[in-house]
Amino acid sequence: MRSKIGKKIFFITFIALIILVSLILIFQKHFFEKFYINEKNNSLIKSVEEFRNSNSAVEYNQGVELYKRALLPAMNKFETNNNAKVGVVTPKDSLIYIATNEYTESSFKQIYNNLYLPNSQYISSGKIFVTISDNSSFDPTITVVICKLNDGSILMAVSSVEPIREATSVLNRFLPYFIVGTLMVALFYSMILSKYIGDPLIKLNKIAKKMSNMDFSERYTPLEDDEINNLGTTLNFLSENLESALTELKSKNDILQEEVEHERKIEEMRKGFIADVSHELKTPIGIIEGYAEGIRDGIVQGEAKNDYLNIIIDEAHKMNKLVMDMLELSKLQSGNVKPNIETFNIIRMIQGSLRKYNVLIREKSLEVVFNPEFEYLYVEGDTFQIEQVLSNFMTNAIKYTPSREKIVISIEKLESKVLISIENLGAQISKDELDNIWNKFYKIDKSRVRDKNSSGLGLSITKGILDLHNSSYGIQNTSNGVLSYFTLNLSTDEKLE
Repeated sequence: MRSKIGKKIFFITFIALIILVSLILIFQKHFFEKFYINEKNNSLIKSVEEFRNSNSAVEYNQGVELYKRALLPAMNKFETNNNAKVGVVTPKDSLIYIATNEYTESSFKQIYNNLYLPNSQYISSGKIFVTISDNSSFDPTITVVICKLNDGSILMAVSSVEPIREATSVLNRFLPYFIVGTLMVALFYSMILSKYIGDPLIKLNKIAKKMSNMDFSERYTPLEDDEINNLGTTLNFLSENLESALTELKSKNDILQEEVEHERKIEEMRKGFIADVSHELKTPIGIIEGYAEGIRDGIVQGEAKNDYLNIIIDEAHKMNKLVMDMLELSKLQSGNVKPNIETFNIIRMIQGSLRKYNVLIREKSLEVVFNPEFEYLYVEGDTFQIEQVLSNFMTNAIKYTPSREKIVISIEKLESKVLISIENLGAQISKDELDNIWNKFYKIDKSRVRDKNSSGLGLSITKGILDLHNSSYGIQNTSNGVLSYFTLNLSTDEKLE
């Protein structure tokens, strides 16, 4: 693996660098001098245009000496900036230039006669004439730029091409050393690159082979943030996910039997629910049928007949309550019921519930303790549904509290919640029964007689309502009996107090 990927990367990189060096050599050999001269010409043309524009206000009609005095500073600046010589022929054929040993009056006159005059019509139209000439007395090859100034004078700019050729010649002599050095660097770089790229790929291939054999123990350690190391990170993520998925699959296979058993229990609960509903409806229907037949057959008369009718009405009410509770529970479990959230005083609601159950409390001689710290404590919730929750908890507390015992109602204000709890003294509930107490039709005392006021759905409905309110709730044993509790959100206004 190392030799294959390493050799491929080495040869590809080495050949690519050789091609790059070859292209540089070809460019230098065939295009460098032309490119350099072209850039020099463009620079001269731009400078000539700037000279013409910046001296457009200078007029020859003031005399040659004044004209010369006005142009010489600009000419001197032009020569310094462009490494070139410049001369101006006035409309009266006077020559203005900065004399040096290399550039004489005859040199500019030769350019004027040989280059300007044959092209004077083109130059007089305002265009800039550019040429490379080797017919000169002061240089083997020169670049000449000629243009007409605004006052009719002729500007001639001259630059030698020889420095460019000398630079090209020096560069050609340097190239062999450059090639040798470049090839050595390319060789070294190719070796480093093949190792830099090849080693991580070899490591990734090793990990992938282990993964194919279901061995997820090895991980890739990324050293940098690049594509190969990102691939290693992705491979680690894939390995972790596959390992987790296989572990989860194995765990699911292990608990498959438990799930089958769970499904069996659910089916039993469904059948039990149907049986309970049938049983709950069968009894009142049977009673109604029996008493109705007695009335029809004339078995009873007078006051006894009224008793029969009252029993029929009572059983009909009981059936109606059962059906209404079943419909209520069905709505809650379907998720179609949305609580109508409003702010209300929970203290007043509890006090109202106590007044409603006052008769039942007196019948059993119960002592109810409710001493809130607050007169007003506002919470958020559906008043109708929360009143139903309180009613269910209070009914159970009264039902399962022995005569002459105590029921304690307490309310506690938390940070953003209110905790309401109802504790009834008496027998505790076993753990198995606590786990099932919220189920439909579940009865703690399987053998107890029918309760004319209970449908067996109260706590299931309570659970559905409190779930809609995102409440924390529960029923638990205490040292003295059983405690039922639930929470409600504290009103926003209450939080600000």
